[in-house]
Amino acid sequence: MKKLNIENKKVNDIIINLENNFIKISGVNYFYPIKIKNVIIEGSFRSLCSNFQTLTIENTKFFNNPEIEQKKDDSFNLFRSNFIGIFTVRNCEFKGKVNISALHCLKDVVIENCIFEEFVDFGDCWFRNNTTIRNNTFKKGTNLMGNSDKAYKVTFDKKPTIENNIGNLEMNILT
Repeated sequence: MKKLNIENKKVNDIIINLENNFIKISGVNYFYPIKIKNVIIEGSFRSLCSNFQTLTIENTKFFNNPEIEQKKDDSFNLFRSNFIGIFTVRNCEFKGKVNISALHCLKDVVIENCIFEEFVDFGDCWFRNNTTIRNNTFKKGTNLMGNSDKAYKVTFDKKPTIENNIGNLEMNILT
């Protein structure tokens, strides 16, 4: 089985496609595990409308670099991505906006021990299995538990474990 491992490196962008110093995936199927660990990403991580097997991101820092041309709002963007495997984000720091709206996860999701400097958009996500979101800091909030009367609220098929998070989890906005 093929695997993509990026460890202990400093890279300019992660946009998922192995070219130069960044990865770029957009509208493609990516059915083997991706593991990103101990990386500093100065730029953006974008994967729009993609299908993932498993994505694990650990001990990674996402910083906006003004020398790299990018949209202001997408330092970490998994908009409308699908996961047939496990999605894990652990011990990471995000300096820019995080957009994981319309995410669809068939397996477990774990987001823990992370610091989010900007708003985190969970709008219209569907978590179908075990979901754990704990020990995170959402400095400018999130809509994880907000929009409860809207069609684009977050849906949990199983009761999630959401505990020990700092910041407003009930913002009623969709970006």
